[in-house]
Amino acid sequence: MVAAKLDAYLLDSRDGGSWGRWLADRVEEVMKIGPYRHPAAPIPLRPLYLPAAEVTHLAQITARFVRLLIRTCEARAGGVAELERLLRYERPAESLLTESEWQNRFAADSVRPDIVISSGTPRFVEFNINSAIAGPEQVAALNRLYRRHLLGNAETAGLLPRAEVLEPLPPRSRAVAAASAAFHGDPGPVAVMGWAEKGFGAEEYFADVLDDLNRAGLDAYFALPGQFAAHAGRLHSHRGPVGTVLRMFVTADAEEEGLDLSPVREALAADRVLVLSPEAGSLFASKLALAWLSTDADEQRLSARDGEFVARHLPWTREVRDSSVRWAGRSHDLLTLLRQEQHRFVLKPSNRYGAAGVVMGRDVTPEEWERALSHAERSKTYVAQEFCRPDPVELPVLYEADATPTMLHGTAVFSPMLFGLRLGGMLARIVPDRDRSIVNAVSGGLMNSVWAAEES
Repeated sequence: MVAAKLDAYLLDSRDGGSWGRWLADRVEEVMKIGPYRHPAAPIPLRPLYLPAAEVTHLAQITARFVRLLIRTCEARAGGVAELERLLRYERPAESLLTESEWQNRFAADSVRPDIVISSGTPRFVEFNINSAIAGPEQVAALNRLYRRHLLGNAETAGLLPRAEVLEPLPPRSRAVAAASAAFHGDPGPVAVMGWAEKGFGAEEYFADVLDDLNRAGLDAYFALPGQFAAHAGRLHSHRGPVGTVLRMFVTADAEEEGLDLSPVREALAADRVLVLSPEAGSLFASKLALAWLSTDADEQRLSARDGEFVARHLPWTREVRDSSVRWAGRSHDLLTLLRQEQHRFVLKPSNRYGAAGVVMGRDVTPEEWERALSHAERSKTYVAQEFCRPDPVELPVLYEADATPTMLHGTAVFSPMLFGLRLGGMLARIVPDRDRSIVNAVSGGLMNSVWAAEES
């Protein structure tokens, strides 16, 4: 176990676990500004460690996978409008989707897949492509806290494994600067567009982001959608002309939050402002696109090398409809296969996130599965994916109701964050149950940062 000495110290209850409780209080104090764990989930007491070679491997396969995913989409559609139709994309009321090639060339600049490591093999179960990905702010805050209270503590510093702290904000700032310079000729000012006046989504929440962008040489400041106005196709804010907007929320949530994006949309239509990342990334992130890639691999539409790569790292995924498929080396009617092998599959809506609408065959009755399957077939927006059981992880934690730290035995989803296809930080979401099928913070889990442990 890579952190055995540190864990023994963190779990030592001879003082009643007072140091663990103190550290847990610091974590809660720092992270209270935004959601990082379910109320019933415990508080992490250290980062999660992965071997450095495995971290490098996850970054490499993520970069390769996103290229294949985009290539697969572009082979089926001549442009954004056609791709939107084929994917049955649910365009938000406040959509920022555009056909502009100037904008969409940066669609893969922010990626954060969801990877489970199953029997030692990384498997992509989702692939998020969006500037509003959750994780960079939480990881940066946790890293700062662990540096201060673990690396900076004389008693614990010598117990920590030798590791690289994976920081997400500098790589993102470099990617924003490079994209802005490519679009405008020079980086120029960057408006970090949040959604709230106080707390989560407000300027105070993005303080680290703003500081890092400014350290990278960008004139970065916070703005709300209501502070923008469009004049003659150009975007302006309370600070003057705007060249680049870093969007920090999913546009699908804008209407519910009462956000008016029409000034940004007007300037976007005139190609006078760069919005990072373009909403086209949401198209490439559709789970139907994963189904296309899985099908192409099985039907040998990819090179042998790429086909083997996809088969190894993407669970078998198909669009839910009345069709004939090949699975486990045999031909099947898809709907019959899903009924007969219920426990082997997961139903997922193609364009939603946060595990909304996901149904795990192994967790429901045959009657519930049949209802879910009928709904999926009618809606024509679902995929079926073969379930991959995550390998177990361990982490010292503290539950709010308990007096002493304890070891969590659970499962995790790992999310390397790539900016400009280069690794930033890595997010892990962990649930305290080795049999839990859905792993995310919404369904009882917690977020944590990942550090790359050096070989001993």
